[in-house]
Amino acid sequence: MHLRYVALSLALFLISAAPASADPLPAPGDAGGAFLTGDNPPEHLYTFTGNGGIVHAVDPELLDTEGTFTLDNVPTGATVERALFITGIWDSAGSATNSMQFVFDGQDYGTEVADLIDQPDGEEELLDLAGYVIDVTADVPGNGTYAFSAVPDQGGTGSFGYLLAVVYSDPDAPVARIDLNFGAESLRENASTTGFSTIEPGEATLYIFLEADQPDYSAGEESIAFNGTVIAGGEGSGLFDHNQGPACSFFELPVATVTGENTSTITTGEDWIGWHYAALVSPPAATSTESRSWGSIKSGYRD
Repeated sequence: MHLRYVALSLALFLISAAPASADPLPAPGDAGGAFLTGDNPPEHLYTFTGNGGIVHAVDPELLDTEGTFTLDNVPTGATVERALFITGIWDSAGSATNSMQFVFDGQDYGTEVADLIDQPDGEEELLDLAGYVIDVTADVPGNGTYAFSAVPDQGGTGSFGYLLAVVYSDPDAPVARIDLNFGAESLRENASTTGFSTIEPGEATLYIFLEADQPDYSAGEESIAFNGTVIAGGEGSGLFDHNQGPACSFFELPVATVTGENTSTITTGEDWIGWHYAALVSPPAATSTESRSWGSIKSGYRD
């Protein structure tokens, strides 16, 4: 039995007893379409270009609605430009409220509605995957320990893992372009591709976060490819083996970018995973990107 079915059963039991630019993402529920077929990959969310970098913290809680991030690698003197809380919650198909009560570092954010939902197509009793990205920049000034709670409303389980992505500016850091992609991709026995546009050629770093992966279902190909070439895993590799804890994985991989569009593809066999995040740190373009406020970015996928 897949882990998320166990999770849903447990949840039901408990219930009964700094420039930035972005393209709008689909509104909640619009992902739809065929289930597990790569129809809802991470899409462009945010771009920073300048002297700076990115750091990540993962909390690998297994269906625990409370957790803690520890940041210790933001450079002294750096300024946090964007801090994003990212997770996914698996809900019973068609009946979930797809919202949660969120508190971060003692600040009550109230009800957070899912930003994206990957829905099954009705072939069998399956689960929705709700993806959340929450701006917590105001509460992340730099290094430190940050406690949070993310309690799903009725109909939802807990999460299989949480990510904190922090983009910072630092006059002593090299100039870079940092692209963040966000999604809610429910995937099994298929592949899904995310893209990064108008990229310059050179040495770069790719980051991937996924959850609900487990070693008991490692048959078939598990791989990460960049521009069509497998850079991690392969047939029978068992790559998606919760390298961060009970049921989530984070990857940092060196890649070589080409001019223009660059892509990363996740392929999974029997392991049924949720893919929420991809980031690329690459050489900067000669000109800066369009600046947009975070409010206009967020409104793009709820209008």
